[in-house]
Amino acid sequence: MSEEYRTLLALCTSALVCGALAQGVRWQRAQREDSAAKVAANGESGITRAGRAVRELSVPRVGGYALLAGLWVSGFDLPWAALLAAFVLGAIDDWRPMGAGVKALGQCVPAALLGLEVGGEAGIWIGLLAWVAQNAVNTFDHADGFLCALGGTAFPPLLAAPFLGVLPWNLLLRAKNRAGGDVAQAYFGDGGSLLAGVLLASQPEARWFLLVPTLDLARVVGLRLLAGQAPWVGDRRHLGHRFQDHGWNPKMGAVLALAALLPMGLASTHGHWVAALASAAVWAGLVVASRPPVAQA
Repeated sequence: MSEEYRTLLALCTSALVCGALAQGVRWQRAQREDSAAKVAANGESGITRAGRAVRELSVPRVGGYALLAGLWVSGFDLPWAALLAAFVLGAIDDWRPMGAGVKALGQCVPAALLGLEVGGEAGIWIGLLAWVAQNAVNTFDHADGFLCALGGTAFPPLLAAPFLGVLPWNLLLRAKNRAGGDVAQAYFGDGGSLLAGVLLASQPEARWFLLVPTLDLARVVGLRLLAGQAPWVGDRRHLGHRFQDHGWNPKMGAVLALAALLPMGLASTHGHWVAALASAAVWAGLVVASRPPVAQA
């Protein structure tokens, strides 16, 4: 089977799995809401159940399943033990959210598995990198299209295809939530972001693309510590949140994130460090451009 055919197969598989799961979850939740609403209309003690059903109508976190399926059919030689461990950990967290400490400990498992596969002293450093990568990519997936941009630029076509297969459902095809807001059809979820983090750590050339997510995470953690907050407590300080606060739509935000990642492509002609500096400079420029406006006295 040619690489072009495998790339197309990975792209189509990812897109079909993501779309099918997203629509299936939405249909199931709609049925559950209708049933709860009927109970409430009959005067039974289903008001809270109906309210809970409405709150459950969030964006399906099924992108990770599509990403895993696309990678599997690609036939690429990958560290499957570490990837599957990361996916399972993230999928469990999507289903039943873990505490920050438990999740951090759980991330040691895929990191250790990747380190053991590499072996030697290098395996220790790669394992540490995998742990950092899981957290950096997990937090970078805070805005629609960001993880698609990261995966689409960091990997060769065969590995980028599963990320691009999720792109229509994560960014291009929009849905309306209960408040009438514009939302994605599907999220990657922690299952997808932790899987992507380990995948990035496992591929030598892709590791450099962790720079932008790591810079954004380090900036946010620093701001939280300066404010006297716990570094793991979520807020709206990430780059994509700043884009949203400026009124920039998700597609524009994804394009801006892509602009910070693309300079890493200079590595083949100008070297990794030049490319990294260029990418960091674009990221810093976006941070400055998206800073909160100064309140007028």
